[in-house]
Amino acid sequence: MRRRRLQRWREYLRGRPREAHDIFQTRCATCHGQFGRGDGPGAAALNPKPQNYADAAWQQKVTDAEIEKAIVFGGASVGKSAQMVPNPDLEAKPGVVAALRRRCGRSGSSEHHHFASISVISFTVTVSSRTSTMMPN
Repeated sequence: MRRRRLQRWREYLRGRPREAHDIFQTRCATCHGQFGRGDGPGAAALNPKPQNYADAAWQQKVTDAEIEKAIVFGGASVGKSAQMVPNPDLEAKPGVVAALRRRCGRSGSSEHHHFASISVISFTVTVSSRTSTMMPN
C-alpha cells in the first residue's frame, strides 16, 4: 500500500518541473529574467528591482516557506514589492510551487544551491539550423 502511494506521488510530481518551467517563462521571466537574475526586460522600470535568485546572501537568509508564500500570495505577502503579483491558482498545485521554489535556488530547507546550478530544467539543442528547447523526462 505504501508503495502504491509513493508511486502515485512520483507520477503526480513527474510533470511538475516542465509545468513550472513554462509558468516561470510566462509569468516570472519578464521581471526576474530567463535565469532568475532579476534582469528581465520588465525589470528596468521596477523599483525595487526583482530578486536575483543567484545572490548567495539572499539564498542564505530566505526560507522555503517564504519563497512558496511569495509565489502563491505575491510579494507583498512576504514584505516585498506588491508589483510581484500573486498566483492563487498555484495554491492547489504544491508540486508546481515546489518546482518553482527549486528554480529560485533552494531545493530543501537545509540545502542551498545557486540558481545556475539547478536551472537545468531545460536546455537548448540545435538540429539542422533549428533551435528548440528540450525538457528532460
